[in-house]
Amino acid sequence: MKSQLDGLFIADIFNNTKHNDSKEFDEIVTLATEICGTALASIILSDNENDYLIANIGFDIEVISKEISFFNQATIEGKRLLINDTALDAAFTEAFPENTDPVVRFCAGIPLQVTNGTVIGSLLVMDTKPKTLSQAALKTLELLSQKITNIMELELSNKLLSEQLQNVENQKKALDNISIVLSHEFRGPVCSLMGLINIIRDEGYNPPEEYIKMMEDAVQALDQRIHLIEDFTHTS
Repeated sequence: MKSQLDGLFIADIFNNTKHNDSKEFDEIVTLATEICGTALASIILSDNENDYLIANIGFDIEVISKEISFFNQATIEGKRLLINDTALDAAFTEAFPENTDPVVRFCAGIPLQVTNGTVIGSLLVMDTKPKTLSQAALKTLELLSQKITNIMELELSNKLLSEQLQNVENQKKALDNISIVLSHEFRGPVCSLMGLINIIRDEGYNPPEEYIKMMEDAVQALDQRIHLIEDFTHTS
């Protein structure tokens, strides 16, 4: 059961983030390039088929098939990816031919890991020339990756809370409408019973048979309305 809930949670985060244009993500990739001194940066979400660049600097693409993408390596391995010179990395050169624009010669990636431990993407910084990163820069990238997942989970929580509040509001409106209808439906039989009781009292509590029949009809009407309420509450 927990794994099913985790799967739904990840799917919700993924779908909510993939279709959400957050300025915070743009600010994070900009900050990442400034800290690392690189020309390229991307925040990537990965599913079974594609890598989605939800924020990026330097790439004019939004979706890449995993069959030809190297971006998901940090996601697959679930650990830091660091290639100081891609020309010396056979796997990278196969994924990025020399005629790729821009030519990527340096790549560092930090996995995006949500609270249940699942890795759903990566934060990447890249450059067109070989380089190295300081430990401080790598640590900062890790902090930025945590900020990204915090934003994703917070936005999803806000979305779900908003939906729940809307459901509560809709239920309240429905109950208000029901109370109005029930007030009208009950008023008739109750008034009939009260009127008959007053008449019977005035006649010394010795009512004719027709009064009893009228009271039975009023009680049956009330009983029918009570059953309608029970049916409604059981199906709501």
